[in-house]
Amino acid sequence: MSTPSVSRVDFPQAILDVLAALKEVPSISISGLAQRTGIDRRTVTKAIDLIVKVQDSLATTKISRRKEGKMWVISRTNRTIEFFQGAIHRIKQRGTKR
Repeated sequence: MSTPSVSRVDFPQAILDVLAALKEVPSISISGLAQRTGIDRRTVTKAIDLIVKVQDSLATTKISRRKEGKMWVISRTNRTIEFFQGAIHRIKQRGTKR
């Protein structure tokens, strides 16, 4: 039994293809993504793993860039707005329980 051939694709393109497929079908298996994108199942798994790690990191961190003269300055800050919004929500909930 032969397996269908899949064309080689560079990793950044694989990530973009996986994200595009997920926009069309929000819930799908790794095998389904591999079939839909034509990318090897192992590459799809690696792409999903990286996407999830980046998503987790960006949930608590904000990356920004600004130009200063001829140079780009990249900065990382912790997201505090969400923290404070969550705290305010919890305080409001406590106030309504009394």
